[in-house]
Amino acid sequence: MNKKHLSLLILLAGFALLLVFFAPEHYLFPRPVDTFVVHGEDATHFQKKEEWWLAMHRAAPGVQWKGMDRKVRYDRHKTAISAKGITGDWSEVGSNNLSGRTHLADYDRETGYVYLISSGGNIWKGFPENNDWYCINDHFQITGVHFFRRIPGPAGIRWVVATSDWDIQGVLYSDDQGVTWNYTSGLENTAEWGTVRRVALIIQNNFPVFYALTMEWDYSAWNKIVCIYKSTDLCVSFQKIVEYPEPLFGTEAEFDIWADYDRQDKVFVLENENFGFVDSQDQVTQIGSLPDVSGDTRLAGFDNGVQQKFYASKTTNTISQFFASADGGITWNQRGTVAERPFQMNSLAVSVIDPDIVYFGGVNAYKSMNGAVGWTKINEWWEYYGEEETKLHADIPGINPFSTGETELLFINTDGGTYMSTDQMASVGNISMQNLRVSQYYSTYTYKNNTNVIYGGSQDQGYQRTVSGQTGEEVYDFDQLISGDYGHIVSGDDGASTWSVYPGFAMYYPSAVSGTSRKTWDFIGENFYWMPQLMSDPYDPAGCFLAGGSTTSGSRIYYLHYDGSSITHSEGEFDFSEGGDARITAMAFSPSIPQRRYVLTSLGSFFSSLDEGSTWQKSQGFSGPGTHYFYGAAIAVSAINPDMLFLGGSGYSSSPVFVSYDNGASFTPFINGLPGTLVFDLALNEDETILFAAAETGAYACDLASGVWYDLYASGAPDQAYFSVEWVNNFARFGSYGRGIWDFTPISAPSAGFIAGQTVGCEGMEVLFQDISSNNPQQWLWEFEGGIPETSTLQNPPPVIYGNKGSFSVSLTVSNQSGSNTNIKEDYIHVLAMPEPPQLIMAPDSVKLTDMTTDLYTEGSPDALGYQWLITPAEAGTIDSDEMYAVLVWSDGFLGEAEISVSAYNQCGQGDYSTPITITRYLNVGLVDNNSEINLFPNPVKEFLNYKFPPR
Repeated sequence: MNKKHLSLLILLAGFALLLVFFAPEHYLFPRPVDTFVVHGEDATHFQKKEEWWLAMHRAAPGVQWKGMDRKVRYDRHKTAISAKGITGDWSEVGSNNLSGRTHLADYDRETGYVYLISSGGNIWKGFPENNDWYCINDHFQITGVHFFRRIPGPAGIRWVVATSDWDIQGVLYSDDQGVTWNYTSGLENTAEWGTVRRVALIIQNNFPVFYALTMEWDYSAWNKIVCIYKSTDLCVSFQKIVEYPEPLFGTEAEFDIWADYDRQDKVFVLENENFGFVDSQDQVTQIGSLPDVSGDTRLAGFDNGVQQKFYASKTTNTISQFFASADGGITWNQRGTVAERPFQMNSLAVSVIDPDIVYFGGVNAYKSMNGAVGWTKINEWWEYYGEEETKLHADIPGINPFSTGETELLFINTDGGTYMSTDQMASVGNISMQNLRVSQYYSTYTYKNNTNVIYGGSQDQGYQRTVSGQTGEEVYDFDQLISGDYGHIVSGDDGASTWSVYPGFAMYYPSAVSGTSRKTWDFIGENFYWMPQLMSDPYDPAGCFLAGGSTTSGSRIYYLHYDGSSITHSEGEFDFSEGGDARITAMAFSPSIPQRRYVLTSLGSFFSSLDEGSTWQKSQGFSGPGTHYFYGAAIAVSAINPDMLFLGGSGYSSSPVFVSYDNGASFTPFINGLPGTLVFDLALNEDETILFAAAETGAYACDLASGVWYDLYASGAPDQAYFSVEWVNNFARFGSYGRGIWDFTPISAPSAGFIAGQTVGCEGMEVLFQDISSNNPQQWLWEFEGGIPETSTLQNPPPVIYGNKGSFSVSLTVSNQSGSNTNIKEDYIHVLAMPEPPQLIMAPDSVKLTDMTTDLYTEGSPDALGYQWLITPAEAGTIDSDEMYAVLVWSDGFLGEAEISVSAYNQCGQGDYSTPITITRYLNVGLVDNNSEINLFPNPVKEFLNYKFPPR
């Protein structure tokens, strides 16, 4: 048997075994708590979300905010940004087990690797049976991906992705497996205004050729056009080959292109009812026609070189009508219907082993076994809860089948991760239950008494709480307590209870830490945003404030209160709409003076109250260039200086952050170092030295002492949109919309400090130095004057040898991402030598016999600790001193000469004696002076002195 085929069979056997383990009676992971299922998401739900999303990104007419954000990302990706200013360490928090949306999958037949593309713009790689997913491009987000291929390139394997995002040339390529990315060229008009709807790959003359279907603007005719572009240089550039003006051919929704993943010999085009292919002259040659039915169009097919079968769907409102051709596209027949819209462009697919099996994804997934005539729902989306391993999650952005020879490997991408099937969806297995960390969070809140308890409000993975018993040593698993979309989690008792909001109701957990009991209150009134803001009650954790909406007109604040059995409400009297369509978008109170309340609106107005909201005043100082395009999303109020507050919001035609130092009477832009983007949330650290911002283009921090903002991407933040930030103990906790929750622990610039094992010693001394610097230095530079070695870059260097006498300085410079600091200790090390002999002794030349003592003095020797005096002969007397001053005590009766010398000593030993001086002790007893003939003996005198006169 061929080794390649044998490996493939082994791999498929592993996949089959994986699906067996996913059966309901075999749980690989701890069973989560039961999830309460919320029904009722419909087209209105998605329409209100889109309205809310566009309102937040408010900008002046003609400003392309998406393009501004992508430029920030791409420039950052292409420029080596060094960490500076505010830096720190990032750690991933979770969730580890509740994946968010994935768009598509790709399968490497040679290695068995699977690539998954997430809604957060990341490419993941792993073996499904191992749950070993890892993210390849945390450093560069590419959102809206609907195409991913790996092809031979000029320097190995080239990766190509296509994105439906606006305001960019929506095809990118990488030659180093996703490390660096380049945009194609030739799609400049699409980048100006438009999008890439679909990309297809074929092989012509053994060379890859790419086709891109775009929607863009014709600035000459001033109308939309649908275009087909072609690239023959591996997506380095594209050239337009066909265009379809909207006045003649209708909207882009009536177009699609398709090419078989493996066959790759033609790219097929469906334009309205006309079906054809792109010929060798780069013209579309018509093959046949569908029935004349309009609608949002999808095209898919089966082409194995022997048999061709094509399928198209046309969707009007919520009904998708299917058409099929079994004769190569010449004739088309109407088939069955599904009462759902396709979720995205890749939501229609055909089996690669059976042309009669068709797959379709909307909110639910469907399959047809008879050529799109009859359709079977795989499971209701709500069946997922409690059977997460074997039931598909809601919303199906992409269905990707791959041939493994005689069998099919099918991947189904959902808003809850990716599933795999080896039996055409007769059964499915969730391959994203562990380590595919693509959660999309709108909000987080951490229980202050136990930071291992974290609440999360997510996109389509519900209201979540960390699984109990975890310590944070690993990335957290979360339980989904209730399904749906949740945000703006607040608490009046540090997280013991929580309030949050769903599009349509507010929710209260009285015992949030471990309980599952909840109370909800359905919105009453009109004009609510899709995800309205909440503010906790500073006096009562069972109460909160909800941004309306009104039961009458305008935009008012609702007060909600849980009375032990149900939630009651009251509606405030003040209308913040100012007679127009402004809505409340942010609320806050002063932590130190809770009577002070603040409100921001969607039209950039700021209101304050000094009496708990009884009366409100609009700030007249919040004005200036672009402020009428400011959507206010966040308010952060100082707890130390109650008159200081910060506003965050849309900064595409305005400043994204403003500051007030007079309780909102006036504001100034606060943008030094911050790009023009949307700030979703703000948070101050405990000592209010840093202001953090969660923004569309990343995570940012401002040094409030200097007023300078720093991009935390340089410290290792994943390139994501961050919706929320909160300060917890000593770190900032960010919630991202695509890569889960992350913690940032700031690192201050280090402070240099050191000690020495000894500071005084002798020539040849070895000194050990120890670093005692603070604030986590990462680099060290020692400088040792007079030492060997002269320098060191080790934290604690080896012994430093000092060979020469002297006093020497030591310097230590330490640094980390946040800066550097130097500590210099002048004349810190004192190296001594054995002292030199003293040069001078001061004493009389002679003394009398009656002088019983004589004072001695030496000018001493440098570095001496003491002195040793010496008298010769020893019987002449004694000198009992170790000082520079000494007293010679003469022996009784000694007459004659005595030599005196002195030596110095210190830690290094005793030096040589000085040159002696002589002192003569003479007799003075009244004898005739200068009579040299008198003989006196003995000398020295013992007991009696004898004398003898010469004869007369």
